[in-house]
Amino acid sequence: MTIRVGAALLVISMLGFSYWYSPAVWISITACMIPALIIAIAHGERINILSGRRLGMMNATKGNSLALVGAFFVPGRVTEVLKPLYYYKTRQLPISVGVSVLIV
Repeated sequence: MTIRVGAALLVISMLGFSYWYSPAVWISITACMIPALIIAIAHGERINILSGRRLGMMNATKGNSLALVGAFFVPGRVTEVLKPLYYYKTRQLPISVGVSVLIV
C-alpha cells in the first residue's frame, strides 16, 4: 500500500468515524503518526548502517516495521526472526549477516 492510499484511508476513516469518536481522539492519533514515522525511519537507517549499507533505508525500515507489527499478534520478541528472512528475500542479504545485524 502506498503512502497516498494510506493517507486517503486515514482521511476517509477520520471522516467516517468522526460521528462515533470525538475530534480529540483523531487529533491525538494524527499527532502521534509523524513522530512514529520519524522513529521508524531512524531505526531503518540504523539497521541499514549496521548492514554495511546493503539493504537500503526503505527495505530496512520495512523489515523493522514487519517485526513490530508481528509483535502485536505474537507475544515477546519472537517476530524479530522475520527481519533476517525479509532481508534475505528482498536483497539477498545472507541470513547470517541479517542475524548479526539483529544481534547488534
